[in-house]
Amino acid sequence: MNQKAICTWTISDGKAGHVNQSKALVRGLSKHLNISSKEFILEESFFRSWIEILKIKYFGHRPFPEIVIGTGRRTHLVLVFCKLVFSAKIICIMRPSIPKIWLDLLIVPKHDHVKRAKNVIETEGPLTLIEQAGPKHKDAGLILLGGDSSHYVWDNESLLSQIEEVTKRADDNIRWTLTTSRRTPEKIKNLLTEIEQPNFHYEDVGSVEANWLANELESSQYVWVTPDSISMTYESLSAGCRVGIFNLSKKRESRVTKNQQRLVEEGKIRTLQNKTWQPVQCLNERDRIGKLIATRWPSLTG
Repeated sequence: MNQKAICTWTISDGKAGHVNQSKALVRGLSKHLNISSKEFILEESFFRSWIEILKIKYFGHRPFPEIVIGTGRRTHLVLVFCKLVFSAKIICIMRPSIPKIWLDLLIVPKHDHVKRAKNVIETEGPLTLIEQAGPKHKDAGLILLGGDSSHYVWDNESLLSQIEEVTKRADDNIRWTLTTSRRTPEKIKNLLTEIEQPNFHYEDVGSVEANWLANELESSQYVWVTPDSISMTYESLSAGCRVGIFNLSKKRESRVTKNQQRLVEEGKIRTLQNKTWQPVQCLNERDRIGKLIATRWPSLTG
């Protein structure tokens, strides 16, 4: 790739989900542009962050950023300040708290229902670092539990019954590994330790390495997810898994519940009521968006 290196900043608010989406976009851009990336960590106040940026502008070392990426509300005004100070192109991931016209590019999941505009690109779910990276183990399955949310009623007994239905199917011959999340209630964790089945293994989220889930998704053919977790649903699809969601009652109609229902209706994911798995989805939004940006801004390679 005989292009100049494009200095790209990601503005970090310290939240893992936000940071990972920004990193995912940088990785997608790197497939199509020569990217030199740097993380700018926000200070406790906007004022201190702006002072740090001005120090870099007048006393720091070049190159200055040509692209600045931010995910999360705390990054939005800092993005605009970088545009003013460095004349950088600024990219906001997720729904903005500032007028869209202030941004060069806005990347939002379809389920956020942001009004279309020339600088808006919709994605199928949040951007993810996880990708399809090789052959799957046809007898490997993963069960991912979220937890309490404002979208679904968490029901320990119902979930345990559904987990039992999945793991005891005689015709599957699948080895199931279940893991939890930070939101998973302690009560169901305790109940999970009592399950004794030869094809079932429980790993609590607190006992696994940071990259454990990504490795499991890359090798697992099948995944069942609780519907409260949009991120785990899309990470599973991005890993090239066949994905199903458990049934939980809705607390209300929301963008999350409507999105999960849409994915079922479009055949991207299944429920226990469906008797067959959907075809594997080739979901790679990270690289698709990277290519779109490289095509939209050809002057960056000049």
